[in-house]
Amino acid sequence: MSSTQNVKGNRKILLAQYEPCEGVFKIPDGIDLDDLTVVSEYDVFHDTLTINYVNGKTQKIKCDWGAEGGCKPDFVYKTTIENAADFDIKYTEDEGDCEECGKKVIDALNEKINALKDTYYEAGYGVDYIKDLLELLRDKEWVCENFPELYK
Repeated sequence: MSSTQNVKGNRKILLAQYEPCEGVFKIPDGIDLDDLTVVSEYDVFHDTLTINYVNGKTQKIKCDWGAEGGCKPDFVYKTTIENAADFDIKYTEDEGDCEECGKKVIDALNEKINALKDTYYEAGYGVDYIKDLLELLRDKEWVCENFPELYK
C-alpha cells in the first residue's frame, strides 16, 4: 500500500486550493490518485474532481465542502493529497461494521416483506406497485416463488 492510497486506517482527501478558498474532495475507497497503473489523470474544475482511469472509465466527484459554500472557484492553482483526519472528514465506509449493518437492513426488509405478504390484498389497489417494490428489494425469482398470484 502506498502512503497516498485511500483505505480504511489511511483515509485521504484531495485538497484543491482556489483563490481565495479551498475545496475538499473525498477520494474513492482503495484509490491512489498517484498510481499511474490505475489513474491516467485527474483534474479539478470548479467544484468537480474528474478522475480518468486507465481502463477508460471516468468518475466525477463533487466537492465535499469548501468550494460549494459561497466561494465561486474559477481557477485551481494547487491540489494536494492530504490526510482526511486533518480536515475532520469521515468516510461512511468506516462507520461501524458495514457487513453487520447490511445484515440488519436486510433483516428489517424481510420483516416488512413478510408483513406485506399477509396484508397486500387488504389494500385492494396497488398490486403492481407492491410487486415492483418487492422486485427491487428481492430478485424476481423470489417474488414469483412467494407471490405467484402477482404474475397471473
